[in-house]
Amino acid sequence: MWEYDRASFSGLTVGDQVLMRNVGPDDFSMQHTGHPANPNTTGQVMQFRVSAPRGPETSTLPARLTNFDRLSEANASTTRYLSLIESIDHHGRPTLLLDGKHFSDPVTEVATLGTTEIWTIENFTTTPHPIHLHATQFQLLDRTHRRTGPIPLEEWELGWEDTIVVNSGERVRAIVPFEQFEGSYVWHCHILEHEDQEMMRPLNIIPEPPTGLLGLIAIATTFSLYHVIRRRKAEFRL
Repeated sequence: MWEYDRASFSGLTVGDQVLMRNVGPDDFSMQHTGHPANPNTTGQVMQFRVSAPRGPETSTLPARLTNFDRLSEANASTTRYLSLIESIDHHGRPTLLLDGKHFSDPVTEVATLGTTEIWTIENFTTTPHPIHLHATQFQLLDRTHRRTGPIPLEEWELGWEDTIVVNSGERVRAIVPFEQFEGSYVWHCHILEHEDQEMMRPLNIIPEPPTGLLGLIAIATTFSLYHVIRRRKAEFRL
């Protein structure tokens, strides 16, 4: 059994087996202090079995996977300030919430299709949380600890993300474009036990309002319907 720190099968022979291991702790909240996962159970992630080639090898690895531009904060039209907190439910049990709200509370994260926002998320709990946004990808701007100050971003944190870890005591800022989808989605902590405790909130992406003549027609139609509904309600009361 071979163990590698990268996905390379060169130099192996038919019948060799390569094991991908998890050397981190089972408990995500103890990623820096916990014991490594059990090497005989949860420490084993995936096994590769080397077989004979079925044809000539013609593939090559690119020097760079892709090119992309970093988003500019100047393009953001809205900045949201959101918190990760610990609370107590009506049974006296500890619970984890996004911005102090339950899932059934009124929707507060409403974005307009075609706009870009900055999300500032601060973690007031004692554990880290991988925060995931549906229906979009985003870029991390910076990471700061309340006591120790700015934390330099790792190179792998500079690309497109859909999930970002917010450690205890940290504040992260992400720039989020809403470009592709409209509808009702969610944002949540990606630890299953946490999202089951209602660490999940709705995220609604609404259409861009019409402009020009179409916008005036839409406003006039809405205004007319509003007065029709009011008149019908008045007639019904009579």
